[in-house]
Amino acid sequence: MRRRRRWPLVGAMSQCAGGVLALALSLGVVACRNSADLADQRSNMIVVAYPAATSEPWRFQSAKHLLFLSMASWDENWELEGRLAKGWESSSDLGERTYHLRTDVRWQDGEPVTAHDVEFTLRLLTHPDVLAQPPGLFKRITVLDDSTLTILFGRNPSFFDVDVVFYPRHLLAELDPASFREWEFWRRPVGNGPYRFVREVKGASAEFEASPGYFGESPAVRRVVLKFLSDDAAVTDLLAGGSDVASYTNPAYAETLARNPDLRSYRWIWVGVARAIGWQHRLPP
Repeated sequence: MRRRRRWPLVGAMSQCAGGVLALALSLGVVACRNSADLADQRSNMIVVAYPAATSEPWRFQSAKHLLFLSMASWDENWELEGRLAKGWESSSDLGERTYHLRTDVRWQDGEPVTAHDVEFTLRLLTHPDVLAQPPGLFKRITVLDDSTLTILFGRNPSFFDVDVVFYPRHLLAELDPASFREWEFWRRPVGNGPYRFVREVKGASAEFEASPGYFGESPAVRRVVLKFLSDDAAVTDLLAGGSDVASYTNPAYAETLARNPDLRSYRWIWVGVARAIGWQHRLPP
């Protein structure tokens, strides 16, 4: 029997062409595989060891691009391609954008996805009781019709198109933002992406399957399981065959893993976060 290849990933971006696996800003770059390889991949299932700290059910940051659509994503050539948006125009300074949404996208309960969902989500994420996005993200949102809206940004929207995902207004509009992180919705989310939620073992794992109602090409990987593990446990699980991918490994393990012929390593540089210490100069150090 040919041994299955597994990938330890030191990374934070996953995109296989055709939406096979879209854990953008969550996993390392995973190369798409041919059908014979996929047949050998646990009957079209991939098991991902993911950092334990990301298992909070309200966030699903580790799987948000499986469950929900962003405006766009990167293709295999690192060019932007539309997801929820089929096209957009920007002002000369890139501060204002008009988005034209697809009209064939539906939530997994059958309701259509509209520009009102986008507006609702942005106002929710910047609500003072939520602040999942900075409060100055936008200055104005104008819904022109069900599939068109204009956003005047108040901050640099560099990662907006590929990072921010949108939620169903018809299910969430009446809920209290003050309890955002405790909403029952996060325990059984209703998305519009290529996968739908199946089950969660709290603090241990979350499982997703290809959504039959997805507007695009059905994912070749039919089932995704995230196992929430510490760095050390993720490496151990990967080497023991319990996981197919480790989304992040401590750089201390990189050389050892790179020497393993059954593993393929990917390195990445994440430039979206800057950290600094600011000193108060009015007082002596």
